[in-house]
Amino acid sequence: MTETVPLHLHMGKVRLAEEAVGLVGREEAERAHDLAALVAEALVLVERLRPLWDSARSRLNGLLLLPQQTQQAGEELRQLFGSTLAMADRVLARAATDEAAGRAVADLPRLRQLTEEARAWTTRVLDNWPWPDQPFPPTDQERTDRARERLARGEGEDAGDILARVRSSGPFLKEG
Repeated sequence: MTETVPLHLHMGKVRLAEEAVGLVGREEAERAHDLAALVAEALVLVERLRPLWDSARSRLNGLLLLPQQTQQAGEELRQLFGSTLAMADRVLARAATDEAAGRAVADLPRLRQLTEEARAWTTRVLDNWPWPDQPFPPTDQERTDRARERLARGEGEDAGDILARVRSSGPFLKEG
């Protein structure tokens, strides 16, 4: 549903970065270089989450999705967000051992900050996702009353008329 070439490439890079955490060199010079490269790559991947979400959201906007499709798209986003943040957490944990030993790791504070910011907004996205098993939100009585008043004044269109038009392969919105 949300699968695109940029998303596929992103997920591949996340997997490679995950694997690379275990390859960090043992000698200090090699380790410092490896950690700097890992932190830099993790920064790019965490920063890339927002544009990937924006792209997925714009692709999904306006689509009429079945509950299964909504669930699938949500699971794909959960995978995207979760795997990227888990990789960033592994990089942060590995770099923190060097930091604790008094060795500075370039951009580590920035990666921490961006990871926490991304965790906060991705949690909001997933918490507000229309999961099919969640109950509908409570009805806004004021909004319902305003809609009924508009219908009583002749503004709007009967749902039955809309369905009949769509079933006959007509446009969703009344033309003219």
